Amino acid sequence: MFFVKKLISFLLASAFAVSMLTATASAEAYTGGFVKPEDESILVAYPDGEKEPTLSFDRDSCLKYITVSEDGVNEAGMWVTNQSAVRYQGGCLKIAVNNEKQRGNVEGGDLPYVYEYGMGIQLNAADFGLENFDGCVISMMVKFHPDALAALDNSAATITASEVVAEGEEGYITGSRTITYSELEAKGFRNAILTIMEPKEGEYGDTTSFSINLPLTGVYSGDVFYIDNLTIKTPLKDADGNDLYVKNVDGYNASASVDNTENIVQAGDTVTADSVVLESVAEEAGEGGKGMIIAIVIIAVVVIVGIGVFILIKMKNRYY
Repeated sequence: MFFVKKLISFLLASAFAVSMLTATASAEAYTGGFVKPEDESILVAYPDGEKEPTLSFDRDSCLKYITVSEDGVNEAGMWVTNQSAVRYQGGCLKIAVNNEKQRGNVEGGDLPYVYEYGMGIQLNAADFGLENFDGCVISMMVKFHPDALAALDNSAATITASEVVAEGEEGYITGSRTITYSELEAKGFRNAILTIMEPKEGEYGDTTSFSINLPLTGVYSGDVFYIDNLTIKTPLKDADGNDLYVKNVDGYNASASVDNTENIVQAGDTVTADSVVLESVAEEAGEGGKGMIIAIVIIAVVVIVGIGVFILIKMKNRYY
């Protein structure tokens, strides 16, 4: 009996030791998550709500933070520049293409297997002094050029982020947003918001970049997409609980007038991983009407109950 007890104790102790080793190995395997930058001066809080964009695109210096993808160059003849002819405020990043040469040998001018390509631009965390974008919220004002719609698959652009993985391993999408053209947008910019998730526990890698892709399925030459006032909000907060943002890096002209604001559409929901949603007017726009209806219903119920109680009292007084 004593021997059996000793054996059971030994087995339990061994099992506990193995579980601890497994937990330690799992903790060591998890390498993702936002890292506070060594240079904390790159972060700034805006307790008064008057935020400055991380990238304003008001000056040429913004271009060093934008990389055109290899597919963007080779498959779409894509290039970027900052200009002020079309803008939200001050200057604006313009994405233009000329894929006539690339598509000239394709029958009908169509680009097959469009989703095998990443025709667009990329922004890297290291260029902003960050190790990764994990847990960050990226927002930007965007606008399509209407002439490009016929050449874009589903008249859409996509903002995508994924973690870095070892060669040969499948990556995990940490954020995805589809932005579609709308008639409202023809007159103004809209706000596109992308929330980048933290990597799953036990997963290797982190999100060191995100991209904005334009799936061109037809021949086109000219402006396609405009981006202005891009903001990066980190998951960090200051001592007072205010959100910390990556401060402006390319020279923001705060006194510049805001143009093209007619019919701006505010994205109504924050997008997380593995989600593809269309831009829409914020749901909050209709909440006032819903609140009024609910109030009327409650008042009506109270009145009806009150009348019922009054009649019941009258009836009891009549017969007693």
